[in-house]
Amino acid sequence: MLVFVYESQMTGAQLKRFIVSIALTVVPMVAQGADLGLRKSYPPSAEAAPAGSNWTGAYVGLNGEWGQGAIKDRYLSPQLGAFKPTGWLGGLQAGYNHQIGDVVLGVETDYALGDVTGTQKQELNSGQPFGFTGAVGTTLSSFGSIRARAGVAMNSALFFATGGYAFGLTRVTASGAATFRSNSLTQTSNAAASDSKWMNGWVLGGGMEYAFSQHLSGNVEYLYADLRKATVFKNTWAEDEILHKVSFVRAGVNYHF
Repeated sequence: MLVFVYESQMTGAQLKRFIVSIALTVVPMVAQGADLGLRKSYPPSAEAAPAGSNWTGAYVGLNGEWGQGAIKDRYLSPQLGAFKPTGWLGGLQAGYNHQIGDVVLGVETDYALGDVTGTQKQELNSGQPFGFTGAVGTTLSSFGSIRARAGVAMNSALFFATGGYAFGLTRVTASGAATFRSNSLTQTSNAAASDSKWMNGWVLGGGMEYAFSQHLSGNVEYLYADLRKATVFKNTWAEDEILHKVSFVRAGVNYHF
């Protein structure tokens, strides 16, 4: 109402100048405010990949594993079956992944040191005049592999299968005690020997890796290795042939470059 009374007292030319001055003042202010509001409402980039979704690149890491072997030899195992040494190893791994869509292909090599140990014992004719006690022991002191990996990525998780070449250093010990009893006379003869062999074969397994961030991931996996067979103590009294298989449950962490 006040504006109507005020405008009624203006001439036509004065009213036009008043409207123009208001427009020149208000319109830039409205435009500036709209521009500021629009900039504040910009959403984050939808193209930014979530951490861990891109697995392409090289990595290095640490691992720890529990192993159980299945050892057979030529003399004791046919009567007693395979014996199962157990123990722990720890080491390093390094590899490279290449992601194509959801498929991740790669190669990994690892090497670990530790102590997976077990012993098989047998007594023969212990109640007779002649008796013999023997034992064979094995220790897997190192294990390594060179493996291909293939898996499927689900955002920050990678599920994979793996397989390739495996090798390990196996130390074998043999001991025997022969006893002859005759009346009050007892004679005992003892012997012991040790031999170490690099054994090699193949390994298969699978597992899951999870990316905690762009550079850090953790994994768990199962590996089954067949290190095949080797002849130990060749051309001695303790000559024997052993077959060495071992299963590992492994956990590790990786740094991705």
